[in-house]
Amino acid sequence: EIHFNGTYHMEKRIKITLKKGQCIGCGTCVAICPKFFELKNEIANLKNSKENDEKFELEISASEDDLLSIKQAEKFCSTKSILIKEV
Repeated sequence: EIHFNGTYHMEKRIKITLKKGQCIGCGTCVAICPKFFELKNEIANLKNSKENDEKFELEISASEDDLLSIKQAEKFCSTKSILIKEV
């Protein structure tokens, strides 16, 4: 499903998952996409997400720019701890 915001930019509804057990805290995701990722307690944290013992999860309507940035973080994560899925 594609959403449009007030300025007619296309947005996609996505779910971002960050697997805590796989993350080594290298900070690549933070460097690429600081709007959504930060380092806390020596591992990456997905800002404003739901957290359980195994992962952080966040569902958002992402702008094209945000989606590109998040996908770059997923691509360059050395441990493949970040997963993006359209919902």
